[in-house]
Amino acid sequence: MAISKSFFGLRSGSTATHTYAVYNGKQVTKERVTKVANPQSNGQMEQRLKLVQVASAARILEPLINHSFQGVSYGTKSVNEFRRLNLTGSLYATQYVPKGMGDTGVAAFRISRGTLPAINAKFATDTMENSAASCSLKAASVNIQGGETTPDSTADLTRKNLQYFMDANGLNVGDQISFVFGYTTGSNYQWDIDPDTGVASHLQSYVTYGVWRLKLEFDGSSDTALLKDANDFEVKGGRLMPKLKGSENMMGVTLWTEEEGEVPVAFVEDAEEGGTDTTGIYAIAVILSRLNDDGKTWQRSNAQFAIKNLADFTSYDAAKDTYIKKTTAADSTKYLNLGNNVTMSPF
Repeated sequence: MAISKSFFGLRSGSTATHTYAVYNGKQVTKERVTKVANPQSNGQMEQRLKLVQVASAARILEPLINHSFQGVSYGTKSVNEFRRLNLTGSLYATQYVPKGMGDTGVAAFRISRGTLPAINAKFATDTMENSAASCSLKAASVNIQGGETTPDSTADLTRKNLQYFMDANGLNVGDQISFVFGYTTGSNYQWDIDPDTGVASHLQSYVTYGVWRLKLEFDGSSDTALLKDANDFEVKGGRLMPKLKGSENMMGVTLWTEEEGEVPVAFVEDAEEGGTDTTGIYAIAVILSRLNDDGKTWQRSNAQFAIKNLADFTSYDAAKDTYIKKTTAADSTKYLNLGNNVTMSPF
């Protein structure tokens, strides 16, 4: 801070780097504060927690989000677009991240943007601990096909069988559907550990992310031609079960059914048994990609994570407390706070 008598007269206001004020008839110039050492207000704290989550998500999801925004250059600009979209406005979260844990928490991150129709994912709200998940794609059924015979639920994904599913959803040969999901692997972290007992008052699972895609490309042109990526999944009862590294059968996607009516494609954890348990899956999003007619650029759909709301997730208040500077009576040196730091005369 500088105090001076300016040749140009006294001034007040701010520039990009300095703040000017008049105090006791003198010019006071200070460097402008652009960073707060430890933001404490509600607004500042909300932004701080959001920054932590977005930064971790940008790091982990970088191989996906570095090219998921239509019209934005691949690489750094695309990752920066992810940051911008998720840092502006509100970011709905059901699990926050305590200080220093390097986790993403569970938040409704926007991971793709474009002009293709969105494929929305959701968790059912009838139960909290065991909420089934689905998306807005339609499984091929008798009703959709106008009474025609449904695809054989035991058959492979041939061009003929898959055409039912593609027609029901307005999809084209060459499209790619990417299923992105956040889940727990059982690895966890703890904080607020009692120094006497070594017991932590908080325990939380890390969230990791996986992606699996359905590419509508075929080997050959006949009705029996298999999908090129057919070796990446199994087909059982009309349900695709991706062969995911380290998490076999965590997700199943139902593409056709013999039931009446429109049946949403479902994501399930116990896919092989045909259940609807998604206990370990926390977040789901679906991205549709399509090559433009120019054969060079790709279109994307808007995609945002649907997230599960579990009662035992780390709350905002629990995470916030880890960022606030804590002072106790024992820590204070101030005399009126039980400290001894006082010198008075003539005592």
